[in-house]
Amino acid sequence: MYNYQLSITNYQLSMTPSELSQEVAKIKYWHHHFDFGSGIETKEGKEGQFCRKFQQWILSGIPEDLSNKTVLDIGAWDGFYSFSAEKRGAKRVLATDSFIWEQRELYGLDHNFWRDFGAGKQGFELARKIFNSQVEDYNIDVLDLDREKIGTFDVVFFLGVLYHMKYPLFALEKVRSVTKELLVLETHISLLFSLFPQPLMRFYPTNELSKDVTNWTGPNIALVKSWLLTAGFKKAELVKWRKDRAIFHGWC
Repeated sequence: MYNYQLSITNYQLSMTPSELSQEVAKIKYWHHHFDFGSGIETKEGKEGQFCRKFQQWILSGIPEDLSNKTVLDIGAWDGFYSFSAEKRGAKRVLATDSFIWEQRELYGLDHNFWRDFGAGKQGFELARKIFNSQVEDYNIDVLDLDREKIGTFDVVFFLGVLYHMKYPLFALEKVRSVTKELLVLETHISLLFSLFPQPLMRFYPTNELSKDVTNWTGPNIALVKSWLLTAGFKKAELVKWRKDRAIFHGWC
């Protein structure tokens, strides 16, 4: 398990714990759990415990050694996995997001939704300063991914994003276009449909999944593998499966 207290450098040392706590508290909602030391965490109690376990589960599906690799983190939000890749030796990490960072009025979500939800880029920017990180950032939508804009990357993270896509296969084709070696894909899956070997999918037209209107699809395991192969990956592998979440590797 990675201890992020080890990554905190001069930025935190120039602040008192009280000042750091105040900066962290200014951000209404943190999606990721960070431990900034001195008892300062972005999520506490049962929520923090659950988030830590879930993040470690995802990390266990990512190569431990990313030395000299370039990494793209699509849908980075607060950047936990971007900073994890940097800590695991990646020579360059690019964090991208659009929906969360820009808080665009999509799917009928107006400014009131974003105000209550607390989404934004502030968490990423503060964490990057605290860790004195060299992770780069670029605001771009998944469907706008283009090697001419961002280049290609040895390893690509596509974590917790696929089921938010109205056009999941098209999204995976865009992801494949910027992947050189390995895609690490984590997504919601239909637990019931995954008992069947045929590619199947549930569709959520409103808020059937977790009362979230931005959730659209619940593919089964067979369908995710089929999508990966259809998108151009040479090999699709189920790496981990935990209830209605699964981690896949797509090899180029």
